[in-house]
Amino acid sequence: MKIITGVDELTPGLQTIMEQEGIPYRQVDWQEGLNPEDISCLVVFSQLTPAQREVVISYLTAGGAVLFSPEGYSSFCRKRFPRRKKKFLIAAEDSPF
Repeated sequence: MKIITGVDELTPGLQTIMEQEGIPYRQVDWQEGLNPEDISCLVVFSQLTPAQREVVISYLTAGGAVLFSPEGYSSFCRKRFPRRKKKFLIAAEDSPF
């Protein structure tokens, strides 16, 4: 098994972070398919096409792991989630934080 993170949308900022943290990565080639032996974790930032969704399902079924952004998760689940702006968070009184 290779320890490589697959990224669907490689931006310059993400590339800088991955290199600074020493995380091995590569951009996903959707035509090639995904194999958990080659990519240990997949990070999905953008909305998926139906064909890409099927590739992700096959990857998960084979034992892969996926981290989704809200947009990626929404397209994967085929649901729309409401967006709400929060100016601040208030912790519960019994919260350790």
